[in-house]
Formats: sequence, C-alpha cells, structure tokens
Amino acid sequence: MSNLMSQYKHLPETVHGGYAHGPVDDYQIPPYDFSGKVAMVTGASQGIGRHTAIGLARCGATVIVTSRSQGGPETVDMILNDEQCQKAGAKAEFMELDIRTEEKVKSVIDAIVDKHGALHFAVNNAGISGMNAPIENQTEENYDYIFNTNVKGTLFCMKHEIKAMRKNTPSAHRANDKDADTKNGATASRMGYGRIVNIGSGAAFVAFPAAGIYVASKHALLGLTRNAAVELAGDTDIRVNMIAPGVVKTNNYEIFSEGKDEIKKLMINNHATHQTLMPEDCVAATLFMLSDGAFFSVGSTLMIEGGYATL
Repeated sequence: MSNLMSQYKHLPETVHGGYAHGPVDDYQIPPYDFSGKVAMVTGASQGIGRHTAIGLARCGATVIVTSRSQGGPETVDMILNDEQCQKAGAKAEFMELDIRTEEKVKSVIDAIVDKHGALHFAVNNAGISGMNAPIENQTEENYDYIFNTNVKGTLFCMKHEIKAMRKNTPSAHRANDKDADTKNGATASRMGYGRIVNIGSGAAFVAFPAAGIYVASKHALLGLTRNAAVELAGDTDIRVNMIAPGVVKTNNYEIFSEGKDEIKKLMINNHATHQTLMPEDCVAATLFMLSDGAFFSVGSTLMIEGGYATL
C-alpha cells in the first residue's frame, strides 16, 4: 500500500500529529463503574480509539490499548498520568496488534485472558479510509487495503473476542430471568458475558462520491455486527452493537479529504448540523453501548452523525 499512501505526503503528519491529542477535561459521560472490567480497544493510537480508551479508564476499567503504530504507548502514558483515571483506579497497558492477521489477533486476546482472567469489553475501532476514486478507477490493491482492515480484521477480532467472552460469568443484571416465560420459549438463564462495540460510520447507510470501497466496507461491517448480535442474543449475555459517527476530525479526515477545502466543505454540508465531530464526542455513545443499560440493544446502531444519514 506504500504507493497509494505516498500520494499523501503533502498532508499533515498522520501518525502522531493532527487530531491525535490527549485527554479532555470533560467527556460528557455518566459516571459508569467499570471497575473489575477488562477492555480491549483496537486502533487506540489516536482519534476515537485513543479517547475511548481514556474514557474507559476514567470509569475504572483495565484497558488494553492495541495498535500497530507507535501512538499506542503514548495513549497508555496519557491514561496513567491522567488524574481522573488515577482516581478511578484504572490500569492500562499496550499490546502491539495488526488486526489483519488472525494469528496475531488470537495471540493478543489469549494473552489478555491469561494475564487478566477475562475479556469483558471490546471496542473494534481500527479502520482506514483508503484512496478516493470513482468505481471505474478503483483498484484491487485499494479494495484489499480497505477490506483487509475494516472488514476482515474486524471479523478476526469479533471471532476471538466472542470465544473469550463465552467463558465469562453472566452479569448479575439479567443472568437469571425469574419472570421468563419458559413454556413459550423464553430463555431463563444465560451463558457468557461481554460487550462488543464496532466503530462504524454514517457511510454504512449512505453513499459518498469517489468513496465506494470505503462505503462498501462500512456497509459490510454493519452486516457483520447485526449477524453476530443475533447469533449470540438468544442464550448469552454477549451483546454486539455499533456506533455510527458522521465525519470525525481524525487523521482519516485529512486523508479522506485529500487535504482539500472543497472536499471538507462538502463533508461538513452533508451534516444537518453543519458541524463535524471531535474524537472525544464519540466516547459517551460507546460507553453506553458497553454498559448494562444497553442489555436489550442487539445489533443496534447508535447514530451520532449529525443528520448525515437523514438528509
């Protein structure tokens, strides 16, 4: 993919700079108590992944920060030096992970379970936008580059996250439903526990000129989310859901727009709010989907796209 990405040499630094900033004072989130929970966040070297990891840590979770870039350890340092994370008793560590290789995904998740005893939460955030071009000019290289991360990589993560979560003890919240109408097929007890949130996009519901492969990958992610969710909902306490942000000011924002003001203007005007999100604006929605408050959310998409999919 080096030939494709070399076209972006004119853009701002896309590894450590841009919008890969650190904690904000207030994430506008309820005070969830995730103490005792072990969470993994992919693509947590910057942007949404970084802020989600910090938000989880501020709720007391043990956070495993994963990425394939050097920004992952920086996220861990931010967590360990953040006063709110310290007060919550959070712990954090970095594990290098390229989700495109199933063996590596399995190895990391096995290591998390071996060290911490369980994996309760997973936020599958790692994703890329690839190169923009009309369908008639798209290439196999660009297709593989986008789908290997956004779809295949997330599939690998979900596969092994679910395997680990099946071993967990169900939440006391609804582990045993004393009012279950079992004679009519209701499930009275559940096995396993876990919450998986895939970071999707408003692009899972709309089209965008010259972004056909990226759009297709987010449609595919929506399908994977829904299918995994219904497979698990009947007899487990494992929930799989998705959040769908609109345009977020991450490094992918610069890549997707090619650094051109006219493309940025188009993206902004596609939102009814005429605003774009900052990465920290996605934290509250993700944490809700991880909470027991979302117990009855099955394959749901929480839209935070400013009307992008409504116009």
